[in-house]
Amino acid sequence: MIVVERPHPAVVYRCFNDCYELLYVGSTSDGPTRWRLHAKTCRWWPEVATVETETLPSRETAFAAEALAIRDESPRYNQLLVPQTELPQRPRRRVATTS
Repeated sequence: MIVVERPHPAVVYRCFNDCYELLYVGSTSDGPTRWRLHAKTCRWWPEVATVETETLPSRETAFAAEALAIRDESPRYNQLLVPQTELPQRPRRRVATTS
């Protein structure tokens, strides 16, 4: 028997306020669970009036689409996802030693 693993679909979601201003973009494979977590932990969640979703074929494609949406659409409460390797390195502090 051959077992073929298929990617699980995921969604990119956009949260809007009642004036249709984009507040937040995220991605998840379990929308309802993620939104309950936002409701418990995010100070901006009470502003959300509408959540729109876009279903994508895999978590990886959803994550890539999320990063592009954050960069291109500038939601109010997201921080741009930047891989650590692309961030400038901080200068290292020199530690004085005594002999």
